[in-house]
Amino acid sequence: MLIAVNNPIDAKKAITSSLRSGRGDTITLHGNFRDWRPYDFDFTGKKRLTIVAAPDCDWQGFFGGRFANVAFSGKIKPSTAMPAFRADSISDVVFDHLEITANDPAKGQAMALSNAARLDFDTMHVHDIHQGICGLNATDWRIHNHLIERMGNDAIQIFAFKNLTIEDGVTRYPMHAVTDQDHPDGAQTRSAASPCLNYIFRRNYVQSRGQGIYLGNDLHIPVAYRHVSITDNIVIAGTRGAIHVWDADDVTVTGNHVYTNPEHDYPADIVLRGACSNVRNSGNTVHPVGTAIPLSTLG
Repeated sequence: MLIAVNNPIDAKKAITSSLRSGRGDTITLHGNFRDWRPYDFDFTGKKRLTIVAAPDCDWQGFFGGRFANVAFSGKIKPSTAMPAFRADSISDVVFDHLEITANDPAKGQAMALSNAARLDFDTMHVHDIHQGICGLNATDWRIHNHLIERMGNDAIQIFAFKNLTIEDGVTRYPMHAVTDQDHPDGAQTRSAASPCLNYIFRRNYVQSRGQGIYLGNDLHIPVAYRHVSITDNIVIAGTRGAIHVWDADDVTVTGNHVYTNPEHDYPADIVLRGACSNVRNSGNTVHPVGTAIPLSTLG
């Protein structure tokens, strides 16, 4: 059932009715939802509930609460103080053709999600915002067909993941973007006390003012990652290199092209650091400083 609502009270009634009936409705928000932050609401239904922020809707997004088996689409304009989505213990969520912007690369955050399982980020456009997609203790994420650009800080920042796929997307950091950090990164991860498992980065275009794909080991554990595949990406590095992997077991880095951002002279590189084992590092092309860089095909 398609349901249109134009105020938060009617939205809550429609959502409650849909969840109780198990119909799997599509509810479209119109008008002023600026102050609607349903932090104490449980969005969990038997069939997938779809919430669409229409072009004329002014909504900051979802803060707190719990949701599962839900899809979000449309355009969300978060405040400068809170993320567009901040939630814990969520599952089976689709972010489909969702645009998130704060209209200021120095302010705001797209997502801060923890203990999140089975999330699909499909064709997202995140732009003109300080921080992008951030996750903690998560399982089974797929981020694909995305365009993340004009950021003040990290585009994708993840910590303690199992089964992460980032593919067929574009991340762009023009040098004129406003930032409060010197070296924002492209796709950055931090390892947990136990190894992160099954990381796939493939067919992405990453243009960063700082580093491209960085798998770090801040906790200095013997094996930070198991089963890492970084293949067929174009990575344009800024001031801190292109692809860096720390302490990974079973790591494949093949078919990548790395370049130096023309605004910098730090040589692009692919570095497998620490105690990497079972390594397949071949078929990559490291282009020298000054090589013309290709344009992305998206956006």
